[in-house]
Amino acid sequence: SMLVYRFVQLEHTNGATAEIDRRIGT
Repeated sequence: SMLVYRFVQLEHTNGATAEIDRRIGT
């Protein structure tokens, strides 16, 4: 989830990215 990673990285850390990545299922 490159797109999600970059989007989340703006205001969150890698930990938040993993959580969102699981929610969208990519």
